[in-house]
Amino acid sequence: MINFKLIVPAVLICSFSYLSLLSFNPNLANQQLIFICLGLILYLTALNFDYRIFKVYHQHLYGLLLTLLILTLLFGKVIKGSSRWIDVGFFRVQPSEFGKVILLFTLAALLANVQGRLVRGKDLLRVTLVILLPSILVLLQPDLGTAAVYLLIFLTLLAVLKVPKYYFVLAFIVFGLLVPNVWPLLKDYQKERVTVFLNPLADPLGAGYNSLQSRIAVGSGQLFGKGFGSGTQSKLRFLPESHTDFIFASFSEEWGLLGVLALLTLYLLLLAELLTVAKSCEDRFGHLFVIGAFGLLFFQTFINISVNVGLLPITGITLPLMSYGGSSMVTTFVLLGIVNNISAKQL
Repeated sequence: MINFKLIVPAVLICSFSYLSLLSFNPNLANQQLIFICLGLILYLTALNFDYRIFKVYHQHLYGLLLTLLILTLLFGKVIKGSSRWIDVGFFRVQPSEFGKVILLFTLAALLANVQGRLVRGKDLLRVTLVILLPSILVLLQPDLGTAAVYLLIFLTLLAVLKVPKYYFVLAFIVFGLLVPNVWPLLKDYQKERVTVFLNPLADPLGAGYNSLQSRIAVGSGQLFGKGFGSGTQSKLRFLPESHTDFIFASFSEEWGLLGVLALLTLYLLLLAELLTVAKSCEDRFGHLFVIGAFGLLFFQTFINISVNVGLLPITGITLPLMSYGGSSMVTTFVLLGIVNNISAKQL
């Protein structure tokens, strides 16, 4: 049974994505339409199997993920200094995107076995190691944004479990001690992103250019927007990556505040339905998976939009169902298809 409260908001968000790309680059829009159709096919495919089989084979999936991430580091296609994609001929695959779903299955399977008792130190250490291995491999690509998303998925799941509070205090202390040591390990461009976030005018034509142009695009949309195809920031190429990381800014310029409110409403409806499914799910494995899916979509949406309006440093995190890209689009539809599967099994 199709959960229309999931699929309808998702398809409407995709329609906004298609229109935004169409006004900027029709070729990209047509390619995005193919990705959307493929995603819908996989969404429907996900309804025809029992999701609980992945609880049995989560170790195999996790091993596959680590293998793909290692292969990406060794043989991946380098684009703009990052090795995140594997070229398979007529298209590129980003394993770290599909890894989000695999990690959700793995974490849900491990934490489901904890049952209703408090999460002990031994359990927590094991799950922490499971999340750290792929996170480190993704960091080496380097892809700080995706690694951060992996950790946020983990924290989302811990937030709904009975984890003793002193573990969070200990983690906070360790994080505070590690931050000064992490700074020297960052790439120069990553340090520049933090610097210009703290002072956007420090390098307006260099490291701060993307952030400034994004905010200009968002603000210039005003209430009603400039209209379809009339966004000067994207059309005249002032706004870099207007089809991926900064598609929200491009959309805001053309559709204005009213369009943004419509888009945000669709995301809220989608997220609300995820929480509804999680609440109604009696299977602990399925419940944890849906909670993790909620955390994944919420944090990616929140971080991407915050970057676009200048509230966070640039991270390279895509906006789910909006940003151009096959791996991200297909992964999101597969994720929603599995949630729909979990929802249907509760009836």
